[in-house]
Amino acid sequence: MTKLSIIVPVYKAEKTIERCIRSILLQDYRDWELILVDDGSPDDSGKICDEYAAIDSRIKVIHKQNSGVGSARNVGLDIAIGERVTFVDSDDEIIQGFFSTTMGYDEDVVSGGSVLLTLDGMIRKTSEIDEIVAPAVFSGRKQIFSEVHKVSPRFSGPCSMIWKRSVIGDIRFNTKMKLAEDTLFTIQCLSNSDTVRTISQKVYKYYTPDSYSLKYEMTIEQAALHMQSFFSIVDIIPEINPVFCSNRAKLFIETCQNEMFKYPKRFLNNEILMKYY
Repeated sequence: MTKLSIIVPVYKAEKTIERCIRSILLQDYRDWELILVDDGSPDDSGKICDEYAAIDSRIKVIHKQNSGVGSARNVGLDIAIGERVTFVDSDDEIIQGFFSTTMGYDEDVVSGGSVLLTLDGMIRKTSEIDEIVAPAVFSGRKQIFSEVHKVSPRFSGPCSMIWKRSVIGDIRFNTKMKLAEDTLFTIQCLSNSDTVRTISQKVYKYYTPDSYSLKYEMTIEQAALHMQSFFSIVDIIPEINPVFCSNRAKLFIETCQNEMFKYPKRFLNNEILMKYY
């Protein structure tokens, strides 16, 4: 059986997908399958994926109608055959040693460090994501959620870590959400985990937008629905760190700030937003 399934959702990624795929092919750990899910890309992303699949039998390509990153990841999960699973975004890349280091441990989740990169004109700025103790092993739900979810972007999405397939089970990404669906998925999977290991080694490079609030701008009603979906899960996990939750709530509020300033009464009268605000 294949040891590791790597799931990559692909959409409008013709400028970055080769960088992503090459970073996987260069890994010294070899027992994996790579599932590239072309989410109806209108550019040459799908063609590039097919070209790589033609030269490496471990690469599978799925072409589907566009329905969002969560849907693409779900398709990948449905066909993955690996004992463990990891996710890589098509505009990111992984660092050499990611698989060989993390696959050597037996915890339910093994998380490596990340480097955050943003583009500001022609100047590339970098900062490291290292908010939690590493190396360390966390055991039990109380310790996992109180320690792992302090303010940690490291665990606000499923990338930069290896998941045992057993902790994912039938959990899937919420396809109605366009923001924080990856955080929600991570929380649900962590709630099924008995042990989490963090390692100090940097394994993942994130390329992020300068402003999430601009990229994911929503109306007040949309933000409220997203917040309701997110906290419907979070509210039943008493061990989760409140600081982490407040940061997620703040992110939802920021996505609707333009409309909030235009229609303050509409914002103040929204029961869902006010409950968590």
